[in-house]
Amino acid sequence: MRITKFVHSCLLVETSDRTAVFDPGNYSETDFDESRLRRIDNIFITHEHADHCSPILIRRLLARFPEARITAT
Repeated sequence: MRITKFVHSCLLVETSDRTAVFDPGNYSETDFDESRLRRIDNIFITHEHADHCSPILIRRLLARFPEARITAT
């Protein structure tokens, strides 16, 4: 398992068969480079604050990985 922390609350968790993003918030919009990823299976949003849930970043992720499943409170 590999865990990468981006600015503030955003985590990328990668295993050999799954990739998940936790809390893609507005502070991570410029640092998160989805073009380097081969897949995103899940996007988890732990709570609804701008620093944990950026519609801009989530739309970017879904544009590249339309099959990603979103789980939120």
